[in-house]
Amino acid sequence: MENVQPGRSTQFRTRIFRYAWLDSHTLIYVHGARPRLLDITSGDTRPFGPGLRNQARHGVSGATAELQALAELPADHLWEYYGDLQVVGDDVWFSATLTEQRGSRRVNGLFRANPEGTNWSLTATMAPNDRIEGFFALPDRSVLIAVATYRGTTIIDRSQKTLGPMAEFLTSGWIPMRNSHQPTFGFHRLPGRPEVR
Repeated sequence: MENVQPGRSTQFRTRIFRYAWLDSHTLIYVHGARPRLLDITSGDTRPFGPGLRNQARHGVSGATAELQALAELPADHLWEYYGDLQVVGDDVWFSATLTEQRGSRRVNGLFRANPEGTNWSLTATMAPNDRIEGFFALPDRSVLIAVATYRGTTIIDRSQKTLGPMAEFLTSGWIPMRNSHQPTFGFHRLPGRPEVR
């Protein structure tokens, strides 16, 4: 249980479903705020990296001008949200959003970091009305991103984006099968064959 400072609002979710093994004794997880690390031997927890705003102020490879501008605002003028995360080899992948509390500026993107959480790269940004619903990263740094397009608070479309060396293959129909947010295997639609639903 983490301490709550007086006057600070915090989330108390009943479970943690966004987590991955960083190494054989460390779990990385998202629980209400930025990613944290749990040492399973001692039970100690600590933040993973400085958080999106602070990291953007110190340097994120591939950062957009919008991300840099938002990061320069005071922390109490921003909201930071984290979505899915995945560990693949020496890469920690996660989706995150930095948004103005009283404005329309927002950056929703897919980030990749080293296991120490000190070097971050912005690998993909979404259009203003798009949000990352989930993603599957592969060892060669190819990634399949599930995108939801919103009108207000209503999802009006869902699509996929692909990046990396296998982008063409992923675009042509590879569908990962989920197992605790990890692609365990998948199938590829053959040309001329009906789509499986």
